[in-house]
Amino acid sequence: MDANGKSFVPEEANQWEAGVKYNLWEDKLTGSISYYDILVKNIVRSDVNNPLFNIQDGQQRSKGIELEILANPLRGLTFMAGYGFNRSRFEKADTDVEGRRPQGAGPENTASFWTNYTFTSTALKGLGLGFNLNYAGESVSISLNPDGDLIVPAYTLLGAHITYDTEKWKVGVKVNNLTDEKYWMGWTNMIPQRPRQAILTLGYKF
Repeated sequence: MDANGKSFVPEEANQWEAGVKYNLWEDKLTGSISYYDILVKNIVRSDVNNPLFNIQDGQQRSKGIELEILANPLRGLTFMAGYGFNRSRFEKADTDVEGRRPQGAGPENTASFWTNYTFTSTALKGLGLGFNLNYAGESVSISLNPDGDLIVPAYTLLGAHITYDTEKWKVGVKVNNLTDEKYWMGWTNMIPQRPRQAILTLGYKF
């Protein structure tokens, strides 16, 4: 409760979103574009006039865009790509985080790409080859006034896979983090993630 003995109420979030979905050339190109704006109210923060108490009038706003594309230009060939931008800030908060990006908000920019081609004829029928990319921009592990930011570095992860699929069995090899990128995740702490990893899968169809 605050200095006047008033109990706090639940936080309130107002969100609006607008977007467009598209489907072109008989399903060969589909995807979506969207924009969102989220305002969270009633955040509890310190009462600067009564340091032993809190008040409930804080605000946090997040807004951004999301893009998704799925393409099948040729038989057996698929592309998928996505991009996200998120700007998140405390608009009214404790002085140590006022105007700062909230912990746990993640990077402002993210992107992904995935493609696969599977042979549908010739002696190579059933053989599939693919490549993927995931990008995350810089994010803040800690962001405080006047100390500044503890930055989690941006990273780009590459991967590749090869599969062979028949009527009775399937075999595949997938390599994650192909370039052995060193990267971290987390907030208030930085947790190292997995190095290069290879996965072999075998399957039999009954």
